[in-house]
Amino acid sequence: MDELRTNHCQSGEREAILDKLAEFTRAIFWEIDARGLITSINPVVEVVLGYRPDELVGRMHVFDFIPDERRDEFRISTLEAFAERRAFRNYANPVLTRDGEPVWMLANGIPVLSPDGNLKGYKGISVDITDRKRSEKALMVKNYTFDLSIAANSIADTGGLITEVNNAFLKLWGYPDRSEVVGKPISHFLDDPETAAEILETLAEKAEWEGNYRAVRRDGSFFIAHGLATTLVDADGRHIGYQSSVIDVSRSKKIEMKLRESEARNRALLNALPDIIFILNEEGVFVDYHAASGDQLLLPPEAFMGKRIQDVLPGEISDPTFAGIQDVRNGLEASPIRYEADIAGVTHFYESRIVACGDDRFLSIVRDITDLRLGEQEQEKLQAQLRQAHKMESVGRLAGGVAHDFNNMLGVILGHVEMAMDKIPPSHPAMEDLQEIHCSAERSADLTRQLLAFARRQPVAPRVLDVNATLQGMLNMLRRLIGEDIELRCRLGKNLWPVRVDPSQIGQMLANLCINARQALPGAGWITIETANDTLNGDFCRENPGSTPGDYVVLTISDNGIGMDRETMDHIFEPFFTTRTPGYGTGLGLSTVYGIVKQSKGYINVESEPGKGSAFRVYLPRSDNPVEPVSKNTVISVSPGGSETIILVEDEKAILDLTGAMLENLGYTVLYASKPSEALDLARTHKNAVRLLITDVIMPEQNGRDLAWSLKNIIPELKCLFMSGYTANVIAHHGVLEEGVHFIAKPFNSRKLAVAVRRILDGEDAVQGYLLQD
Repeated sequence: MDELRTNHCQSGEREAILDKLAEFTRAIFWEIDARGLITSINPVVEVVLGYRPDELVGRMHVFDFIPDERRDEFRISTLEAFAERRAFRNYANPVLTRDGEPVWMLANGIPVLSPDGNLKGYKGISVDITDRKRSEKALMVKNYTFDLSIAANSIADTGGLITEVNNAFLKLWGYPDRSEVVGKPISHFLDDPETAAEILETLAEKAEWEGNYRAVRRDGSFFIAHGLATTLVDADGRHIGYQSSVIDVSRSKKIEMKLRESEARNRALLNALPDIIFILNEEGVFVDYHAASGDQLLLPPEAFMGKRIQDVLPGEISDPTFAGIQDVRNGLEASPIRYEADIAGVTHFYESRIVACGDDRFLSIVRDITDLRLGEQEQEKLQAQLRQAHKMESVGRLAGGVAHDFNNMLGVILGHVEMAMDKIPPSHPAMEDLQEIHCSAERSADLTRQLLAFARRQPVAPRVLDVNATLQGMLNMLRRLIGEDIELRCRLGKNLWPVRVDPSQIGQMLANLCINARQALPGAGWITIETANDTLNGDFCRENPGSTPGDYVVLTISDNGIGMDRETMDHIFEPFFTTRTPGYGTGLGLSTVYGIVKQSKGYINVESEPGKGSAFRVYLPRSDNPVEPVSKNTVISVSPGGSETIILVEDEKAILDLTGAMLENLGYTVLYASKPSEALDLARTHKNAVRLLITDVIMPEQNGRDLAWSLKNIIPELKCLFMSGYTANVIAHHGVLEEGVHFIAKPFNSRKLAVAVRRILDGEDAVQGYLLQD
């Protein structure tokens, strides 16, 4: 037992002695895991670095003690050693104390492996060599420090010839023995002899030189050397030579170069971005910024750097920005902030996004979205125009669908009223009632025709004409229409191009536009009608959707009336829209003009301001064909009749009976058919007698056009007259009658039917007269 106690005492004494020795030599015994985390360290660390062991174990890594400028290089070399399970031999590095002061430590360590060969960590010893490093710096070179230094040390005489080197020098330059080095000039070990001369010249003036140069090894390879050279003097102060210490900084230079390249690349990427980036702290103070160009900044840097965003920018920008910072601080996603600013009189739109940048820094990434916003506005404008076009098209389809049945009913009303009026004398008590019914039905038919004009389903027979000549023939009618208290001015352009349009539509359009202008005049005033040639280019058409580049004749109707605001102008072409008192207008006048212009493949433009009058410009496409001569009208004073046989086809019984009665009253023989199959049977039975087919366009089984073709196979000389509430696309394209097609619009009276039938049966010479008369 005493022997054990003695051994124990001896062991304790030995540990105490070792601790004293460690403290005397300033040696730190340490252990780290495979990540570099300190797992054990002796108390000497507090003497050398100022940290207690419990402050380090499990809390700090070996990398944390290395100064910032050397940390990347140290981390790379250490991790490489870890990966290769390599021992540390005389590994010297500056280490920071608790107070941030550097202390040079010389470390030696060996890897600790697990039974299966995996790296568990390292254990070793680090010795404080700060005094030694200071001695080297002060050129207090002794043999043991000279040889043990990790730096490549050398001594040269006054002529620059090497007289002594240490082992580190031999290893760094790749020489196996000192004999190959001693006696050679220092320029032999540099890639550029001129650099050696510059070093010696500097030492002659300053007694110290420090810098980088390219060194050449024994095998011809190169490395970047960082050297510190000083002059040597003896006890009497005489110059006896030079001493230098060199380390290989190639790796750090590569890292530095990569960092510079990375920084340059990041800078180039930042400069390529269209964004302005502001860095703010959590209080909303500007601490930094990036802008590819100073022109991007709305304010000079001194106006915002170091200041709170609330003190620099208006509340509509600063308040949501600061709120976004608080959201990001709390782990939420900040909403984008949009605002606008005037720069040199031009409105710019911006969008800002807030993102985190570290624990207490936030990026405000600002992008100029002016082009995007203008594009969005243009898209919104186009969407509105598309919705308007769809709305107008929907109303047009509705008008076309209603017109067919509505015109059939009006036809029955008008027909029976006219027949009743023909059966009683003018003095009959019921005559006044019948006349009122007839007038109301006619007005209803006019409304339907206006709807069809807007929907571009009004049947038209266009021809090439001179707008000036057509207009001059209407001036007297237009003067009566607008009244004597309003001045009608007319300015007709010279050498006007011809246009292809239905003459009746020109009159309908002019009448509606002049009535609209008259209603805008509160009392006396003027209305001006102008004509001119004009060519629309791409720029105009891009600014005015709905227009097409080309040559046009422009018909302008302007007034000095009350004008219109923007909201009113957005609706003026919609059916039934009116600003007049209820009961004073149907709201179909301008929608009729719109339909006529579109049906003629033209464009209409309106300019107006409240109190400054209005101007409607109608663009009609130029025709390449010459103006067609106007035929003389054949005036017919009575309804013509005949004795020919006619097949009448109509699926609406009331219309069938009424139309048949009209034809029989005119002397014709009528064969009735309520559907196409019955008409085919009648044609086969009476093919030698039938001269004319009168058929509705839209019917079950077969449309009127196809029926006409089928009947012509039976009766090749058969002529045809189509009748309908609207033309659809069966016999017309966008309302324009196909060549050689004869058409009468429902509702019609006995006289119109008589003229239409007679002109077809008598041939084209008579047709023009009857058509123009009606």
